[in-house]
Amino acid sequence: MKSPYPEEFNRQAIGLTASLHFAPTQKAADALLKEGKDPEQIFVTGNTGIDALHYTVRNDFYHPETEWAKGSRLIAVTAHRRENLGEPMRDMFRAIRRIVEEFTDVKVIYPVHLNPQVRKIADEEFGGCERIHLIEPLDVVEFHNLMKASYLIMTDSGGIQEEAPGLGKPVLVMRDTTERPEALEAGTVKLVGTDYDKIVSEVSALLDDPMYYDRMSKAVNPYGDGKACGRIMEFLNKEMSNVVLSIDGRKEVHDRMRPFRGGQGSYDLIVPKFQKLAESRHQTNYYVRGTFTHNNLDFSEDVKHLADLGFEQISVEPVVTDPKEPYALRPEDVPQLLEEYDKLAVELLKRQKEGRGVNFFHFMIDLSGGLCVAKRLSG
Repeated sequence: MKSPYPEEFNRQAIGLTASLHFAPTQKAADALLKEGKDPEQIFVTGNTGIDALHYTVRNDFYHPETEWAKGSRLIAVTAHRRENLGEPMRDMFRAIRRIVEEFTDVKVIYPVHLNPQVRKIADEEFGGCERIHLIEPLDVVEFHNLMKASYLIMTDSGGIQEEAPGLGKPVLVMRDTTERPEALEAGTVKLVGTDYDKIVSEVSALLDDPMYYDRMSKAVNPYGDGKACGRIMEFLNKEMSNVVLSIDGRKEVHDRMRPFRGGQGSYDLIVPKFQKLAESRHQTNYYVRGTFTHNNLDFSEDVKHLADLGFEQISVEPVVTDPKEPYALRPEDVPQLLEEYDKLAVELLKRQKEGRGVNFFHFMIDLSGGLCVAKRLSG
């Protein structure tokens, strides 16, 4: 439960409530069986995080830090674990600085964790080294593209051990243990701990020995082939009678409500996949769930937009939140909302007459077809 914390705690807590378990590897599935999970609820699909790399990594990606590193052998570093704070982390950082000093073609980019203790140690150990850049944390798109630009990766993180091999990058894990045994067996990662001499030795070997580097960079990633989402979608279509897809509405509406940490919107990433899933279910047994708030009182435009995207099962619902939130609906919004429902009714009737009707669940009177009503009646 405590190793690693909080990841293992979160996994077990979610596992207690989950009715389906999509495991990245057979070892992960076996671990679930040992915990007493129902074997009929466990399915090995690969890690969806590997699939995400196909969407986030781009040839035209630009970031000033990766531009700065062009022409070098870039090492991407992450380090933040509580158990490494203090002297272990100082030894890690001193070893990295030694590598930079010995190999003049090496540069390091380290998105520094927000923990003040980590930042203090990083500033003290890396200060004054021009070929080591300490930067603010990156969002997932930026970090995936940083990994792509890197020659190798040094980390004490867990997820990177699964993602980086999907890009053909050797990973040196600055921990004494890992919860990713498959990666060790496959040869995509290597444990170097926090020992100064061992870190210097292993990084030097990867930089000096092309054959050693190739063995790690070309090893098959045990965590997936980028097709996990397709396997999960196939399962959902076969076994589940209803799927809910969350798109808030128009691109600007959705991206305002669901941005990545760096501020970029998620609309362009999810819409093509949701369209594919809706088509794979023959436009039945799913619905797109949008929302309206004070920021999109003209929500009939969002319904029209979702319909124009090809979705035929649509629900756009009011968001109930703390009245202090800037996007909270207000009493003075009610007249405009009523007008929007009138506009929407006219639009739905128009589309129905034109042979391109959609089901909008606020207007569904068939109890067997109104998904939200059916769920309430069935408890």
